[in-house]
Amino acid sequence: MEAAGDDFFPSHNRLSSWTGVPTILGWVGHEAQWQGSDEEILLRLPDLDVIYASPDREQVMSALRRYRATYLYVGEHEREKHSIEASRLDWYASFLELAYAEGDVRLYRVPGLR
Repeated sequence: MEAAGDDFFPSHNRLSSWTGVPTILGWVGHEAQWQGSDEEILLRLPDLDVIYASPDREQVMSALRRYRATYLYVGEHEREKHSIEASRLDWYASFLELAYAEGDVRLYRVPGLR
């Protein structure tokens, strides 16, 4: 799971595109073009906001599980797009397993979905 990206920005949705591991929503316009409508996009965008901004742990976990997300990524794009601060990273670490940390990048493993 990573933040939705702007179309054709190579620094957005890099994990899903470089690894082949799916994300909840990639480049929004690109997805609409290939899907033929924005119906699914409009369903998923609010879930991304929940995952990156909701103060409710259960809401976040419910959204992650809905998509069977195994990891949550927070990098520069996610921090900027969702105004994520250090306190949010600590909060994630209280219920997600920190799998990787380097500089400003954090990768959290979602428990129970491997």
